[in-house]
Amino acid sequence: MVIRNKTARRLSVCIPRWANKRAVQVKLGTERLSPSWLGNYVMLDTIRPGDRVTITFPMVTTTERYTLKWKLDQMWQESTDPGRD
Repeated sequence: MVIRNKTARRLSVCIPRWANKRAVQVKLGTERLSPSWLGNYVMLDTIRPGDRVTITFPMVTTTERYTLKWKLDQMWQESTDPGRD
């Protein structure tokens, strides 16, 4: 993500929980920084108006598989049967 600062002097950016904190890279302009962390937030205390902050982290791709508890040819019964009162 790229943040173009207008007037802030401090910045805190929430990083997704699934992101590997060791793989997060923060740049102020072209200078690479080692930011401080507060939970899942990257904290920057030394930014000035006009600074450009770039934060990158690898995206995680997952595949999930689910097994239906009914047979595929009986799915219509499960999805249309309102049940008995």
